[in-house]
Amino acid sequence: MCRLFVQLVKPEQALRAAEGALNIYPGSYKLHALLAELQSDAGDPQAALHTASLALALAPTASLAPTGSAIADSPASADLPDSADLTAVVGLRRLFVYNLEQVGAWEMALQERLALLAGLTSPAIDELLGLARCALHAAKPAQALQACRQALEIDPENEPALGLSAQVALDLGEPAAAIDYLHRAICQSPHL
Repeated sequence: MCRLFVQLVKPEQALRAAEGALNIYPGSYKLHALLAELQSDAGDPQAALHTASLALALAPTASLAPTGSAIADSPASADLPDSADLTAVVGLRRLFVYNLEQVGAWEMALQERLALLAGLTSPAIDELLGLARCALHAAKPAQALQACRQALEIDPENEPALGLSAQVALDLGEPAAAIDYLHRAICQSPHL
């Protein structure tokens, strides 16, 4: 019902439907996650953070273990989340990070971003650039530069990574490096 209201662009009804469903199924992490998403979309990051933290507390948290490992072969392995649950939890953590950033909790958002990246085998450039931006706001320019360098290892000509690297270099007091990054970015996109 909530998704129907979302599709019909009726956010207030979707919020009420999600809240009503949670009265019936208070232990559903998926309903909490949906409500957090709706609250975030409605511009209420504080409520979204609260609800997302509840959803994360209720969500399956066991990591997938390689087949044949002690965890996978244990009796509790039946409780391991399936890939759909893991995808949902990763999406929920991204929503949590987004709302942390919206309220200016940069240090906590940075820790969450680092934890998210640690669980990814090959992070996307957008994930690395998100980490770099967050690290800059958290006054951790060295960490931001490291994330930018990782992004540039994936795509040495990525304009946003080059531009962000220039900003980080300036923050680190390295104007020559900043100029080099900007020059490379301009070469990639002469219309800048």
